[in-house]
Amino acid sequence: MPKFIAPQLLVRADHVPEGPQWIHEIKYDGFRILARRAGDAVKIQSRNDINRYESFQTVAAEIVRLPFRNGILDGEIAAPRQDGTTWLRDLQQAIKYRKQDIYYFVFDLLFLDGRDLRPLPLIERKGLLRELLQAPPPHIIYANYLQDVAAAEVFRRACNAGAEGVVSKRAQSPYRSGRHDSWVKVKCPRRTDERGKVANVSAVP
Repeated sequence: MPKFIAPQLLVRADHVPEGPQWIHEIKYDGFRILARRAGDAVKIQSRNDINRYESFQTVAAEIVRLPFRNGILDGEIAAPRQDGTTWLRDLQQAIKYRKQDIYYFVFDLLFLDGRDLRPLPLIERKGLLRELLQAPPPHIIYANYLQDVAAAEVFRRACNAGAEGVVSKRAQSPYRSGRHDSWVKVKCPRRTDERGKVANVSAVP
């Protein structure tokens, strides 16, 4: 199991791609994190291999409770509000003052107990991940997806719900480090928080 895997990154698109070959996920507004577990040791790694363990110790402690010994998870750490929306500034505040509000939304499984899963189709990796997270600890959440739903409807639902946008991925694609067009993101043109403030989501990393 490698010490670090550079994550697969998103390509920006103008519209959500259509067709059954794509699955669609909510785009969370937080920090991209790869969690590497080797026995009882957990590393919380940013997309640039920066150690974020001190910020996310609650998540690290819960990863040790998952039913595997060695593996690498890929996902987004965020601080969801009661309405389910995620905002980066909320996560930044939670890191300082409310660590109990921090959650890890896991959307991919790269290694599992000695097996490199990256060559497998995404849809198979998702299935293995779902099994792994059937009864997860409180702060680890399986990031679900939609398939066989009209692309325009997916985008409308996401934006109406206050999401940052939609991430679409080819269901049969392997996991490849770097930026590839098998993963694309489409951001909602704007979002309004509960105080009526409009966020320019194109400026959010």
